[in-house]
Amino acid sequence: MAKIILFGGSFDPIHHGHIYIAKTALKEIKADFVLFIPAKNPRWKNLNSAIEDRYQMLELALKQYPYFKLSRCELDSDRKINYTYDTVKNLTYQNDKLYYLIGSDQLDKLHQWYKIDELSKLVSFLVYERDNYPLNIDNLNQYHCILLKGKARNISSTDIRNLRKCDTPKVVLDYIASHNLYYIKTLKEYMSLARFNHSLSVASLAYQIALNNHLNVELAYQAGLLHDIAREIDISIQRKYMDEYYPEYKDLKEVIYHQFVAIPFIKELFGIDDPILFKAIIYHTTGNSNMTSLGKVIYSADKIEPLRNYDSSFMIEACLKDYKEGFKLVLKENKAFYEEKGYDDNNLLTNNAYQYYLK
Repeated sequence: MAKIILFGGSFDPIHHGHIYIAKTALKEIKADFVLFIPAKNPRWKNLNSAIEDRYQMLELALKQYPYFKLSRCELDSDRKINYTYDTVKNLTYQNDKLYYLIGSDQLDKLHQWYKIDELSKLVSFLVYERDNYPLNIDNLNQYHCILLKGKARNISSTDIRNLRKCDTPKVVLDYIASHNLYYIKTLKEYMSLARFNHSLSVASLAYQIALNNHLNVELAYQAGLLHDIAREIDISIQRKYMDEYYPEYKDLKEVIYHQFVAIPFIKELFGIDDPILFKAIIYHTTGNSNMTSLGKVIYSADKIEPLRNYDSSFMIEACLKDYKEGFKLVLKENKAFYEEKGYDDNNLLTNNAYQYYLK
């Protein structure tokens, strides 16, 4: 008799929290596999993407895990509402030991589930704790739930959809971008197609550089997507932001303003307030002395992403090998380029970067 964990949800989209929870449950129960069951029409949630998009993202994210399986039983059902009781009754695993994985938010409503008394005889409920959702002890005891020891990462699908976090597998991030889902629509409202494609290329390269150098890949990708969000805002609006937030840099060339304006604009547009993210973005055009690790990654990725019209492969290779040395190389090459073309890059911040890193 196999031990099988059923994991239902909207997965709109799946994220690393879901994967962590499933791994935790699998290990603690010593189950044979986890069966993910995406919901067709969840009772208590409004969906933000199409059925097939959610399924495809799940399929891509779970592909690398042999102990995870995926079911279309609810998606292909003719029922208007798929109650968990009916889903479990119609599964082909009736002779196996079945567990059903839920969060403490769902535990709080468990007594409202359709035929919950009958369902609790068919499955053993596994409960993981979610931040801001205290345990409903009455339901935990009433339905003989098993409380998992591990705690999930502080991430939600809402965070992903609103670009407050990018804590989901890269294949899912790529799918979101290529299928115009969630935050992509907002980004495209403020970027031309060329600017969007550049930002997406920067994000992907930054992700890879961060991955190779054991840095935070999700933050690198997020910063790459957002670094040019203010680049095409009307300059009169940029000036107002500079007057309010960065008057000390108002004398710099206006073409540089967007690296600063991005910070308050991101706060207003997405409700993001992450100092680490902001430090990764704020000097991506000019550079500066004493930059953060992610700041160096974003500066480099912005200058050398593959869509730019020159061969940057040797700099990309250098950054993938060692982002610190790669950053210095990019800075040096950028300086040489400006000098060769006779362009004026003389400003306090760029000079700071040259003096600090190219001694």
